[in-house]
Amino acid sequence: FFVHFYFQLFVHFFIDFNSKSLKNIDLSSFDTSRVTTMHMMFKECTSLTTLNLGSFKTPLLENIAEMISTFSNVINLDTLNMENFTSDSIKYNTSNALSNTNINTLYLNNWDIEKHDILKSNATYGTIYVNKKYESYLKKTYPNQNFVFVE
Repeated sequence: FFVHFYFQLFVHFFIDFNSKSLKNIDLSSFDTSRVTTMHMMFKECTSLTTLNLGSFKTPLLENIAEMISTFSNVINLDTLNMENFTSDSIKYNTSNALSNTNINTLYLNNWDIEKHDILKSNATYGTIYVNKKYESYLKKTYPNQNFVFVE
């Protein structure tokens, strides 16, 4: 209740799930429509294997670089779902956002990958789901990467 209440009232989300034993977490009921930053959210969650942020709607999010950069050292993260994240309002460089991760399945369906290419990092990816309109850019930039292009 406190987390949900806090999330509704404030635009900054400073909950730190910093836990080496956290394996999964359900954040599907969080209303993120007013959030502008998610600084340090998943820092050092080395046991986290699946993270579904697909229900997060973030039209005001400006500082996603700080939020995602906290995935570094989340070394067991197999699946990261960010399908409803948009990058339209982001003002910061996200090129190192997923550094030191080994993500097997990454969902970036609504992400403007040309404007904010978060794949440029020292990370390993399996399959990346991304909007079909970026097919040409991605095939040229990452010719050996496995992409699934979605409408």
